[in-house]
Amino acid sequence: MLRPTACMTLLYSLHLLAFAQAPAPAPGLNQKAEHVICSESSTSGQFQMWVTDFDASTSVVKINGVDMRHPSTPFTWFWGDGSTTDGWFPQSHTYRDLGQDFVVLVSSHENDGSSDCTQLTLPVRAWAEARERGGKVSGPHSVHGQDAAPSPPDVGPAPKQRPEKIRVGGNVVQASLLNAVAPEYPEEAKATHISGTVLLHVVINTDGSVQLVEYVSGPPLLKDSTVNAVRQWRYKPTLLNGYPIEVDSTVSVVYSKEGWIDPLAPGYFIKQMAGATDKAEQSQTAAKPKSIMLPSSWTHVNAIAYFEPMLFLGGIDKEAGRFGVYDIRTGKFFDLSERLPRAWCPVKSLAYGNNLLFVGGGRREGCVGLFSTTNGYFRDMTWHFRGRDWGPFFYGGINAVGFNGHSFLIGGAGEATSLRKYAPDTERFPNVRVGNSYFAVNTIAARADTFLIAGAGPGPGPAQPPAVGLISGDESFSDLTELLPKGWGATWHSAYDGKEFFIQGLDATSGERQMLALFDPDKRVATDVSGVFPASFELHCVDGGDGYFLVGGEVNGTAYLGRYSPGGAAIELTNALPQGALDVTAVKIAGNDSVAVGADRQGQIFVANITAEKH
Repeated sequence: MLRPTACMTLLYSLHLLAFAQAPAPAPGLNQKAEHVICSESSTSGQFQMWVTDFDASTSVVKINGVDMRHPSTPFTWFWGDGSTTDGWFPQSHTYRDLGQDFVVLVSSHENDGSSDCTQLTLPVRAWAEARERGGKVSGPHSVHGQDAAPSPPDVGPAPKQRPEKIRVGGNVVQASLLNAVAPEYPEEAKATHISGTVLLHVVINTDGSVQLVEYVSGPPLLKDSTVNAVRQWRYKPTLLNGYPIEVDSTVSVVYSKEGWIDPLAPGYFIKQMAGATDKAEQSQTAAKPKSIMLPSSWTHVNAIAYFEPMLFLGGIDKEAGRFGVYDIRTGKFFDLSERLPRAWCPVKSLAYGNNLLFVGGGRREGCVGLFSTTNGYFRDMTWHFRGRDWGPFFYGGINAVGFNGHSFLIGGAGEATSLRKYAPDTERFPNVRVGNSYFAVNTIAARADTFLIAGAGPGPGPAQPPAVGLISGDESFSDLTELLPKGWGATWHSAYDGKEFFIQGLDATSGERQMLALFDPDKRVATDVSGVFPASFELHCVDGGDGYFLVGGEVNGTAYLGRYSPGGAAIELTNALPQGALDVTAVKIAGNDSVAVGADRQGQIFVANITAEKH
């Protein structure tokens, strides 16, 4: 099937049959690929798709199709509403907004190394209206092209001629942006640090030029310069059944306190979210909140990753994964869980690098995904990651993910050593070898281009034998298990402070007694530091940076937070947590500030800011 390509063009058909095939590079969701456009001409004619049913009561659309070349990698589906999945035909998807149309693009990577893509516009708005009128909105099925070509669903009388203009959402048209002229940041706005979003109504011509720009809302000081700039923007021409057509849409131009945010720049999606909070930050007369509570749908946070000035949070509700972004400066939280596929795995691990957030999770099975900080798309990579060896290697899901500057390392536990690498420019998940011994990976910490991996060797739990080692940039493995303190068992947590590693594990005899150590692989020494912390302290999370570690957990049923600089005493910071805090499950050092996440006695999830002064 396909290796994903970030092709994005518009194709419209009120009849619901619209095919556009074309070769396209398949570098994946990385910086260079996010604005690749699916060619408007077809080279194969062997890759097609059509709608088989739409149910307006549940907002579910069902799509079938065929690729006569029968690729062996699942297709990548860009649904047009910000979500991306991998899978074969047929597929179904739920749209929450029935007030606009959506463009679905499906990308393939063929067995000969070539790529193809096909796309079609779903007139969801017309279908919903037809359903309200009692019209039929389902079409016939076709299997591998053996049946007659599917006819369009009955959504009322077909138009006698091609419409001159179509209306699509701003997020759809933004994906076809080719060139964005920067607006001038007026001196008055610069002096007063004006920020916010200027919303414009636009009509895009058949050649991709902007025909009409009308101001809708936003800071008045930014109106004229924004309108003048957007008039010069260029888009990929939009096609209706192969013919160029005008597009009626909206454009949002976001300004931070420093000026406009380029929609084609890496990290745009997160930067525009940060820019949206600048205005709120300016209006604050009091200090940012010491803590906030996450929505009640969040029941646990397992992981945090940092992309200045935002923190990514990953966790779980009662059954499925949760995902969101927290602005450290303002305490504002953006819940992005809807961008995950429905019923996606609990999120257990996060790692950020090269404008991508790698998301790992799972319980009995695992899930893998990539979130682009540039366009805000979440791409489910599970089908690419799984293989015949999935069960033996990762039946417990993804325990840990790390990034070393150019690639991600993914660890888990199974019947065989569970370690793989992912480089965004390769789209592959090769196994990483660690010799002939078994290695269950529970935690990963990155140091420059080197990874520390730690976990357990073979044997029944909970008293598993220890396993720890280093993987260098050339993927050579050094087993350092012999350096661990005497009696050390399985390792569960690790962090790097710029000088040495901090590791947490359990004893090898009972598997119940916690052990803490500083680990310096260069000096080949591990120092037990268990006595630095309260005797009943149970560590649940740790992060390192700038020569110290931030640790979180609980002591006798009450949350504990502390800072530890090697060679010194642990400084307790628990009073920085909300009253009634029961546990700390995730921590992150973010520049001069830090964040601790945990649960209180009512089961609510808090996010607490730990200021530099309290450090």
